[in-house]
Amino acid sequence: MPSLLSVSSHIVAGRVGQSASSFAFQRLGCDVWALPSVLYPVTPAPGAARGASVPQDLFELLIAGLSAEQLGRLAALHVGYLRDSAQVRAVARLIARVRAAAPHALIFLDPILGDEPGGLYVPADTAAAIKAELVGAADLMTPNLFELGFLTGHAVGTEREAIEAARGLKAKAVVVTSAPGAGAGEASTLLVEPGRAWRMRTARFASAPHGTGDLLAALFLARLVLGEAASSALAEAVASVHDLILAAKAGGLDYLPIIERQELLIAPATRLVAEAIAAP
Repeated sequence: MPSLLSVSSHIVAGRVGQSASSFAFQRLGCDVWALPSVLYPVTPAPGAARGASVPQDLFELLIAGLSAEQLGRLAALHVGYLRDSAQVRAVARLIARVRAAAPHALIFLDPILGDEPGGLYVPADTAAAIKAELVGAADLMTPNLFELGFLTGHAVGTEREAIEAARGLKAKAVVVTSAPGAGAGEASTLLVEPGRAWRMRTARFASAPHGTGDLLAALFLARLVLGEAASSALAEAVASVHDLILAAKAGGLDYLPIIERQELLIAPATRLVAEAIAAP
């Protein structure tokens, strides 16, 4: 059973952040070690009770408490939501320790920075620190279109521009969510690797429960460490998220029913094909 260390947000009552990703990792057969960066009582929203970062001394103590022998067992390090630049610097040091202890472990960065139309929803110095200290260390990344533009400084209005920008990140693989190039009523997700790229198309939803990005990243990474090729791993992950959104809408739910419909994490009903894109 592969072991993963996940650093991200934890929600007491909700299914976003580690409250979504940890179950997905486990359901697919991974041993997940969950290190929270922030603690929220409920999914953050206007008017909702606010949470707080894990105190920095405790955050670093928890990291320091993981021995080189333990880190050496990791198949991957998953980095999600980070709230402040001090956490980013601590995670950069953690990445260096994982690289030394487990050279073959995947460093997976889900750069949770912001989205359109609101822009950044982390402090500007946190976003800048992630760009400066974590992007270059990541093997795999899952930015949305806004985050891709922020991290690369390039316009990404077309599919070709998104692919070129993703290649500029120099990672082994970059997944671009909310990508351009989809037809009317469609959503497109891109997988970009050196020399090749794929797209996955699904129906576009006017709204969806929170946590879809967290879940997609977890499903994709879990399938990768279990040995699936990146294109098929992403197609299955995108299909699972699509089916869970449909299930939420059918049940009138404001959350992803990852427990109630956990079979969809393993075997989505929708069958997606990764379409190869001619290299720009």
